[in-house]
Amino acid sequence: MSTKLFCDHSPGLVHLFGTQQVSLDGVEFNPFTSPVKIEALRTAYPCLPFVFHASNVGRVPFSLMKLERYNRACRESAWISIHLSLIPSLVLFAAFRLGIKLPLAAPDRLESRFIQQVRRLEGKVDLPLILENMPATALLNNSFESAPTAIRRIISALDTGMLLDLAHARVAAEFQGVPIEAYLLELPLERVREIHISGVREVGGILRDAHEPLQAADYEILEWVLRRTKPEIVTLEYFREDQAALKEMLIRLRQSLDVCSPTE
Repeated sequence: MSTKLFCDHSPGLVHLFGTQQVSLDGVEFNPFTSPVKIEALRTAYPCLPFVFHASNVGRVPFSLMKLERYNRACRESAWISIHLSLIPSLVLFAAFRLGIKLPLAAPDRLESRFIQQVRRLEGKVDLPLILENMPATALLNNSFESAPTAIRRIISALDTGMLLDLAHARVAAEFQGVPIEAYLLELPLERVREIHISGVREVGGILRDAHEPLQAADYEILEWVLRRTKPEIVTLEYFREDQAALKEMLIRLRQSLDVCSPTE
């Protein structure tokens, strides 16, 4: 079975797909688009499956009903993908919205708390869960949650699949001062079911997941990973309105999949 190519929804994607300028196997949505809007977009992507990337929806308090609404709107989803984020949502909000750094519990306590949350969610949903690796940032001092040993340990404990975010992996590897290939080889690549890809950029001398257009290094890393994994889906995370860039990326990604993930 060949790997399918999905892309985040955007108005630019609607135009490119509607005018038959790109080939696509499905569309991924995130919590920034409402379930009602997702249903309305069915006519823009006729016959394409819709899947939902939950991020933290369902795991954080009082969000289970919201997750259920999204799953109904994206009923072709084969799994629920959530962030492997050990940082409490309040701490994330304070850091990224308010610029306030709140104290954190010890990493082992945060890990135990996360595992309990995921097990609780597993008991309330019908679809399997897959966990997405996170980047590291000095603002949170959270390199412990992007350490390959922690990722492997948590995924093994929960017996889930993995959503490998290549931009997150590049940021984490840079933060830890190791080559990206060495970082990736320490991850549970045998559990990868989906890959996210987006363009990174340096901001103030720090590598970030900027969701910018892909560069040569991004395609090289993807092809390196595809030769070592068997993902069912590769998803381009790009929401900007540069249609020329989006078209080029989707064409090149399809070429990479044709070479590295041929139909069996």
